Amino acid sequence: MNQSQTKWIIFALMSILFISSMDQTIVSTGMTIILKDLGHF
Repeated sequence: MNQSQTKWIIFALMSILFISSMDQTIVSTGMTIILKDLGHF
């Protein structure tokens, strides 16, 4: 692998980690509201 490919792989991995952490934050925030609406919390 050359240096350009390595940079793209690192960028892709960092993007995946960022998106998954944002997704987890949104889901955990919304889950409390959903559970309150359903009467389980």
